[in-house]
Amino acid sequence: MTQTLEREEEQVRALFERVERVEAVAERIERQKPDEASELRSVAEAALCTAEPVRLKIAASLLAMSDRTVRTWVAEGVLSLVSEHPQRLDPIQLHRVFHLVKDLRAAGRNRDLINAVWNRL
Repeated sequence: MTQTLEREEEQVRALFERVERVEAVAERIERQKPDEASELRSVAEAALCTAEPVRLKIAASLLAMSDRTVRTWVAEGVLSLVSEHPQRLDPIQLHRVFHLVKDLRAAGRNRDLINAVWNRL
């Protein structure tokens, strides 16, 4: 089970890293080539759409949060479940939240992240 969980986490991390790279290129070219930037964003979103739903434990690791915090964020509607049994998260919403949490932490914000993420969603 642990190997499966580790493999799944590696796959989700790799996907998010690829999506982040594509989004970064789209952001850099936005002013000069807005149509191409839009196309890159569409490609990134399509990759996320084909991803399997994500286990809560993996989301907690990706977000550097406890399982309990992730469950609270699900209960508050910040993260979306796509299946109840077993509980799995929507990879598109998880990526949005992952991106926001990463940006907030980079800006020095580490407390009350749920409200800051809600405000940006």
